[in-house]
Amino acid sequence: MKRLLLLVLLAACGKAAGGKTPRETVSQLQAALKKGDGGALYDLLTARAQRQLDGQIRGISKVVPRFEGCDGRELLVELFDLAKESAPQQFQALAATHMVVMETRTQGDSARLKMSILGRNRDETVEMRMARENGRWKLDDSGPLGGANLAAGMQAAVQEASACTTFT
Repeated sequence: MKRLLLLVLLAACGKAAGGKTPRETVSQLQAALKKGDGGALYDLLTARAQRQLDGQIRGISKVVPRFEGCDGRELLVELFDLAKESAPQQFQALAATHMVVMETRTQGDSARLKMSILGRNRDETVEMRMARENGRWKLDDSGPLGGANLAAGMQAAVQEASACTTFT
């Protein structure tokens, strides 16, 4: 469940996915934690990260047939709903998480943010990579909070959830 909590920190909300600046994207991320919006999370990923996550769904659907035919967006929405329903205390702890951008380094259309993630159960410092797509900063597919790790973490979270919940 710890991996799921860290991964869900990637959520975003707002009218347009991604911010005009990397810090604005982090603000969208924060707002979405309170909503638990998996669709917004998916929209906040770069196109490359979305493709990676969609590709991982095939592996997840082998473990949990309920997700067969789903794409990354549908999986994230389902996982948020599952967390709210099956683990409300953990979801509330996630919603109370606060992110502080300690450093931002941009070079062209790439950015690296050093962030402190402050939660009820733990504090952690992470590096988040972003890329600018169509003038908006989005979460890139590399780094500890990127699409490849998101996909692997989601697969682990689904396996953990399937051990506790009957999927039909």
